Amino acid sequence: MDGGFLYGGVGKFNEPLLTCLAISWAINYLLLTASNKSMQYVKIFGSIAPFALLAFVSSAIMTDNDAWGGFNLLFDTSTIDFLDLQSWRRAAEQVLYSLDVGTGHLIIYGANRSFHNNILGGVLLVTLLDTICAVTATIVVFGTANIVACKYHIQFSMVFKSGEPAR
Repeated sequence: MDGGFLYGGVGKFNEPLLTCLAISWAINYLLLTASNKSMQYVKIFGSIAPFALLAFVSSAIMTDNDAWGGFNLLFDTSTIDFLDLQSWRRAAEQVLYSLDVGTGHLIIYGANRSFHNNILGGVLLVTLLDTICAVTATIVVFGTANIVACKYHIQFSMVFKSGEPAR
């Protein structure tokens, strides 16, 4: 067995991605330790701006008629292999990074909250917003992929295999 594989073939470490993650955590640490008011607004904007961008992109995607075929494929359960280990690994990755543990925005959000608030309410709010964000992002990805498939007259699955349409 190759020593680069983890846990019986689940995957290898991605060193550039690990380096980006370490740099992201270092930047978040520096933002957390900054004490002036202007940095607090930068932290809050950096945590909220992606949600506004996602809402804008999803509303633009929903207006395109070609995107709706991708939405139908997204919610079709016949394409999912529930016994495949790789499917569960990808789901676990999504759970780990969907709460933004990887880039630290959840930590920044928690650092700006006062401790006398009900923590259960905060956890439920973050989890609800995370679920809405994950579903919306997935809808945007599948809608965009179907738009590309219709534009270049290729199969939907080929968009994800090659990363770009064949010329």
